[in-house]
Amino acid sequence: MSTLEADAITPSTGTNTDLDLSGKGTGVPDIAAGFKVGGTAGVPVNNLRTGTDGELITWDASGNPATVAVGTATHVLTSNGAGAAPTFQAAGGAAGSVYFSAEIGSGSQTFTRNVFSTVTGWTELEDSGTNFNPTTGVFTAPSAGIYFFSGSGGGDYSGVGSDGELLGIKFCDNTFGGGSTGSYPSGTFGQWWYWTGTYNVYTGMAHASILVEMTSSGTMDMRMRIDDDNSTGLSAFESGTFNGFKVA
Repeated sequence: MSTLEADAITPSTGTNTDLDLSGKGTGVPDIAAGFKVGGTAGVPVNNLRTGTDGELITWDASGNPATVAVGTATHVLTSNGAGAAPTFQAAGGAAGSVYFSAEIGSGSQTFTRNVFSTVTGWTELEDSGTNFNPTTGVFTAPSAGIYFFSGSGGGDYSGVGSDGELLGIKFCDNTFGGGSTGSYPSGTFGQWWYWTGTYNVYTGMAHASILVEMTSSGTMDMRMRIDDDNSTGLSAFESGTFNGFKVA
């Protein structure tokens, strides 16, 4: 290998001629101690190669230069951890930014005796991001975090008995208890009190709440049941509420 020593190298022909420094074969010029552009060390931003508006420079998992693809409006740059390039993703809901509220003023859903059944057919009052499906009664968490849920419900049931009946609520999270049919929290029971005699249709109300950690895309629904060997079940879901919001 030979060494060329010079204070300046300029093209030998032309007025606005490029200076070509190239290696042989796959070799490249090796600039040992950096270089200057216009007398200043380094490459100024306006001298970078033209790219795509909205992309960002990064390095991929192999350590090679790459770009982050343009995201959708309102997306934020999100780290994917060590060894992976960041990407633009939908913003995760911060505490207080994810919430829903629904009610049932009157309904005809029937619940089988001694079986928890998902409450469906809600009327949505509030929903910060269409995360709650009022038809199925299922809430889907848009991001991981701590969520608080509360619910109430009650109605009429038919039956004749000599003691109080139990109307129960519980919340079911697909992250716990074996999938969407799991039973993570057992819920809170509300006691029904009534008198016996000529009447055989009774009304009661139960309430429950829970604070739970959820994964992104985890689901939660509210379920109800009535416990009584003499009752035929909850024959008319009179009213109920289902609310939830992200705490942290």
